[in-house]
Amino acid sequence: MSITTLAPNTALVVIDLPKGIATLPTDATTDARAEARAGSIANVFPRLGETGTTRDINAKLEAHR
Repeated sequence: MSITTLAPNTALVVIDLPKGIATLPTDATTDARAEARAGSIANVFPRLGETGTTRDINAKLEAHR
């Protein structure tokens, strides 16, 4: 079984938040197998919260300042 990884503890923090509160950075993830990474981005991450690029996340943070 392959596990797509995020920065340490990112997934754990997201799991504890209500859906829609956190955005998972799709361009800051990795996996040893490209198809496993793609599967996680398409099927797992949307169940944990919204997804977006690091640029998307930074833009949202700037908009809320």
